[in-house]
Amino acid sequence: MKNSMHSGTVLLVDDKSAHIHFLSEILSQHAYTVAAVKTGNEALASIKSALPDLVLLNTALSDRDSYEFCQALKSRDATKDIPVIFISDRHEVSDKIKAFAAGGVGYLTQPFIAEEVLAIVETHLKSMRMRKELEQKLTELQTNNIELSDKIAERAKVEKEIKKAKEQAEESEEKYRTMYNNAPLSYQSLDENGCFLDINPMWIKTLGYERDEVIGKWYGDLLHPDYVDHFKINFPAFKKRGYISDVQFKLRRKDKTYIYVSFEGCVGYTPEGKFKQTYCVFKDITEQKALEKDLIKAKEQAEESELFYRQTFEKSAVGVAHVKPDGHFIKLNESFCELLGYTQEELLAMNFADLTFPDDLKKEELFIEKIINNEINTYNIEKRYIHKEGHTIWISLYSSAVRDNNNQLLFAIASVFDISDQIKLQTEVVAAK
Repeated sequence: MKNSMHSGTVLLVDDKSAHIHFLSEILSQHAYTVAAVKTGNEALASIKSALPDLVLLNTALSDRDSYEFCQALKSRDATKDIPVIFISDRHEVSDKIKAFAAGGVGYLTQPFIAEEVLAIVETHLKSMRMRKELEQKLTELQTNNIELSDKIAERAKVEKEIKKAKEQAEESEEKYRTMYNNAPLSYQSLDENGCFLDINPMWIKTLGYERDEVIGKWYGDLLHPDYVDHFKINFPAFKKRGYISDVQFKLRRKDKTYIYVSFEGCVGYTPEGKFKQTYCVFKDITEQKALEKDLIKAKEQAEESELFYRQTFEKSAVGVAHVKPDGHFIKLNESFCELLGYTQEELLAMNFADLTFPDDLKKEELFIEKIINNEINTYNIEKRYIHKEGHTIWISLYSSAVRDNNNQLLFAIASVFDISDQIKLQTEVVAAK
């Protein structure tokens, strides 16, 4: 019965029919799609037609050097992230080292053990999928942050214009009258009952009515029904207080459409100190309202994206750490701490070399030097960590560089998987042989 939990496309490059038959059968039984070819040239044609998720590559191809073939894949942008697992009849350590140096992520030897093959394939496919998902979410978060910044800047521009309108509204009645015919803002004056006494040309242009259609009419007759009670409550308060600032209404234009407006104004009084009329200007803020709605939505999306990224990082079952160029940790998730038995505070005070088994340190330092020198951006190795309690842990490490606009290394993202059981199984297999 096929196992629907697995999926992915595997390109099997091997000229041995027995290998092809065995590996194709066990992978197909676990829902992997297997494309089998016998030569390097056939493999290149297959990859050009459709990129596989993973490559199983025999170390002894008939038409080309397998290690050079792997290096060629790793040198191309389109194929550099495809995991390559070498398969071989040879068990020498030097062959394995050569395979990893060429860019391979795993090394399987005859006789093949189905469980080992499936474990290695799924581990590397899972690592690749998680890295791609994380990169995609990071890109989305950066895009949302840029869009949010643009909207914030636009909102600041709108607020600046409103402030300017408010300053104009606070000027004296004489200045209002002087600017009456050419005022850039719509002006209106109401009597003590809220009926129109005066409007300016900009008001007529904005709302589309003729002057004689408006003078003497109650202001509430031009409001959206949802704002009538708002006017009834606030107009008496306006008359008592003597001024308004950024009071918003929804007005009906002559063509039956509605616009949002923001009012600034004051009350004029008779020499005896009694109410005379209002002097108010308003600005069409319909676009601002739409912008504010979009801004709120964009902010919510950015917060959701940030929360998703944080939870993906912190709650990931894979150990993840951000590492400075000098080897010290910047940020670690809970899985990384649990893997090594240290608290986050303890690890932040440590260097990756403090955790690495001494015999494995030099091997990784070669890759780190290439990362720092911008010769490579990623590498994958198997190495040993030293647990806080003193025992060693075999892990598969995938490291990728994060650089600034000048290609200078900012930090590296390290993803680690505990493969101690896999290594133990390999050791037992070798011992049994």
